[in-house]
Amino acid sequence: TRRKRPNPGLTRNMDALAVAQYLHADMKFDLVVIDEASQMTPENAVGALSRAGRAVIVGDTKQLPPTSFFQKVLDDSDTDEDLREDSESILDMANVAFMPIRQLRWHYRSRHPALIQFSNHWMYKDELTIFPSALEGHPDLGVELEETHGTYKGRRNEIEARAVVEAAVRHMTHWPELSLGICTMNVDQKDLLLEEFERERDRNPKVRDFVENWEEENDALEEFFIKNLETIQGDERDVMMISTLYGPEAPAGRVHQRFGPINSAHGHRRLNVLFTRAKKKIITFTSMKPTDVLVDGNKHTGVKMFRAWLEYSKTGYVPDKAGPQGGTESPFEDYVAAEIERLGYEVVPQVGVAGFRIDLGVRHPSWPYGYILGVECDGATYHSSKSSRDRDRLRQEVLEGLGWRLHRIWSTDWFRNPRNEIEVLSGVIADALSRAKEKGDDHSERLDAMAMLSRIAKETDADVMDVTETGTSEPTTYLRSVSHEQANGPCNSPPTETPEQSDYFSINPEAVAINEPIVGLGSKVSVESLSDGGKKLSFTLVTNKSDPNTGEVGIHTPLGQALLDAQIGDEVEYQVGSYIKEVRVLEIR
Repeated sequence: TRRKRPNPGLTRNMDALAVAQYLHADMKFDLVVIDEASQMTPENAVGALSRAGRAVIVGDTKQLPPTSFFQKVLDDSDTDEDLREDSESILDMANVAFMPIRQLRWHYRSRHPALIQFSNHWMYKDELTIFPSALEGHPDLGVELEETHGTYKGRRNEIEARAVVEAAVRHMTHWPELSLGICTMNVDQKDLLLEEFERERDRNPKVRDFVENWEEENDALEEFFIKNLETIQGDERDVMMISTLYGPEAPAGRVHQRFGPINSAHGHRRLNVLFTRAKKKIITFTSMKPTDVLVDGNKHTGVKMFRAWLEYSKTGYVPDKAGPQGGTESPFEDYVAAEIERLGYEVVPQVGVAGFRIDLGVRHPSWPYGYILGVECDGATYHSSKSSRDRDRLRQEVLEGLGWRLHRIWSTDWFRNPRNEIEVLSGVIADALSRAKEKGDDHSERLDAMAMLSRIAKETDADVMDVTETGTSEPTTYLRSVSHEQANGPCNSPPTETPEQSDYFSINPEAVAINEPIVGLGSKVSVESLSDGGKKLSFTLVTNKSDPNTGEVGIHTPLGQALLDAQIGDEVEYQVGSYIKEVRVLEIR
């Protein structure tokens, strides 16, 4: 009997091998779509393609090629990691056999352009369309480098692994709403990270809660993971932490130029996958300086790209071939910008990179994290869009998803009634500033506090001293006695005795008429930074090492030393390297 043609509406979402194994050979499909085709070998794709009336092959030739059996064996052995084989993919064959080839250029994943700028320059010839972020200066977006000063022995780096896990615990404690992934360069380091993490998970309920919540959220689509470089393609998370693994075998030693999978012919493709997994932030942990990676005479692009990534994560600089920017495109934009500046705001023309810029970005000093509003004039960007769909709906949706509030000004309306348009614009900007501050105050204060404590923790190498703690869990209250004569003018009361050779002492508050608290060990102190934009920070002075997770600052840090004996209202200076910093004491408890 003749087999009935399948319902055109019938769809299957299957692995390519499963198609060959479980579907009847006569079962046909009008359309077969193969995704992540760069990782599929031609022989695995045959079963699906033989059942297709038409086929669409989707993939990125700049990402991971299929992994051969030989390479899988290498991943789990101590064999030389530089000996790697990559196979041809169905995508490679399709690029030769199929026409037309269509390039998809809009980049949606990254919530900040810094997350894709590097790969756009190194891998895509600066041809991707990247949308600017309204929160360009926000500390929880973009790229960051953490130097761990670890050592690489036996295919592992224990110091770096501990630093990564500590940072992961800090993230899970303070930012549980953001998904997290960790990736490293080989299986041995991945296993070490898992061991360290499981110990933290066993003793920290907040870590357990984070893992369990993301396992339940959205069918575990963004659950927490620790993976090695070969297995990460296809994953994406809000925050990615990268353990670069390699480093000297001893402190200040020489770094051997053996970088495992990065040394392979397709090492740059592996790195491209790794550097494009994050939606909001990438934190790179390394035990090397960029100059430790030697590129002279190295034939593989991966090693050069690896060094460039370390430099980029540290400086944020990558050459931009997108063309000149920074100037307005018309006298109309000049006029609008001048009016916005007259209202007391800062204007930045042509905000963004790589082809999709906003005409005027509006900032204000009270919101230091980026732009409060984007102003669109009907200029070159508007008229050069290929269709009204690109020009309006899609573009606006993407930009609003990146945190932008947009306001469009039509030149005809402006010239017809400029006073009315200026009043409308003034109200829109004021409302945008109010909303930005209202939405971001709590979150920003938490980020600032964590960032400042993290910096303080790194400000000295002598952060831990051999100090015997007192047996009490309550902090000692340090007070300075103020005489009646000092407080109320001359009187006949005798002066209060002061212990010899000491400015600090424990005292009964009833022993004197007036007592002013001073900073000492165990004090809970609130300060305002006078050299860092007026940011406020609260912490406890302790004998042990500074810990941003618990809000503790070591008493032997430069800040801790400077604060000793300070009173409320004092402005205290302390030195970090060649920089002088200053804080004002707001509260002592």
